[in-house]
Amino acid sequence: MQRKRFLVRVDALHDSGLAHIVRCKNILSLLNHEIDLFVLGKGDISSFFPTAEIIIDNDDSAPNIVKYAISLEIDFTIVDLVVRDNLFWDYLSENIPTPLIVIDDYGGDVQGDLIINGTILSEYHNYPEQKRNSLILCGKNYSQIHPFFSSKNWDHSDKKILSIIIGGGDRATAWAHSLVNNKKTHEQWDKIFLVVGSSFPSFEVLSEECKKNNITIKKGISSQDLAVLLSTTTIALVTGGMIVYECLAIGVPTVVFPQELNLIKEIDYFSKNGCVVNLTYEDGMNSDLAIQTAKKLLFSPEKMKKMSHLGKEMIDGKGVIRAAEAIKKMMNN
Repeated sequence: MQRKRFLVRVDALHDSGLAHIVRCKNILSLLNHEIDLFVLGKGDISSFFPTAEIIIDNDDSAPNIVKYAISLEIDFTIVDLVVRDNLFWDYLSENIPTPLIVIDDYGGDVQGDLIINGTILSEYHNYPEQKRNSLILCGKNYSQIHPFFSSKNWDHSDKKILSIIIGGGDRATAWAHSLVNNKKTHEQWDKIFLVVGSSFPSFEVLSEECKKNNITIKKGISSQDLAVLLSTTTIALVTGGMIVYECLAIGVPTVVFPQELNLIKEIDYFSKNGCVVNLTYEDGMNSDLAIQTAKKLLFSPEKMKKMSHLGKEMIDGKGVIRAAEAIKKMMNN
């Protein structure tokens, strides 16, 4: 098959979260042998796509995406942006000269020839503006986490290991600093790891704080390394977002702080189904509560085992494989 040219419109920014570019990378990692890749957006994109042609452009408009798709003679366009604007999607759908693949979380005005939405909540799976012949793949079977997570199982040692995973946004940043500098964090644990994304702000400051408090900090680690860490972790203390799906796929008992308003319903759902412990949006910023909750879970081994089982039942970790297969079918048509 002739190599195809792909344009991906996605950002790599701490404020909007790195899950968008990570899941694009996850899908494209299964297509790289068949495509030439161009990535359009903002932030540290090259860290995720070192071999792609990177186009840094602050113009977020739909016409700008169309412009590049035409000038680069693109065959397929992938868009992973949080845009709730029917005019944006109307223009893109009507003017993009290629099949349009959209990775989404919320439904609504989004339009595309193929839409992939791995969000667990069915209320976010509605796309009233869709064309009749478009393909929509929604639900937990399409969660866009790396397949490596499904190959790992929670198998922690006798050591008590806490892994703190920090996602995007200002509240997540503040939470990280609060946890690191809270003296109660270090009680009961033999080892503490803190993982942040490659675009985490003031990393040097946080790194010094970790050094003073004997916490091992890791920045921008690969999905493979993160999966290995989580599989040997006793308890994960995380912000909301894609990391929660990754924890569930491995089966590690997880305490979650849904740091953004748009994460509240999702974490409520997982909590009500016994998969995670929910710190809640309002109370989760309290580092004392977060630490206390993780320690309480540590001394509830039966609950930990049940959470592990329910998590792996909920998320099988193979959604990105199914999504890639759908794209391959489009490429073969």
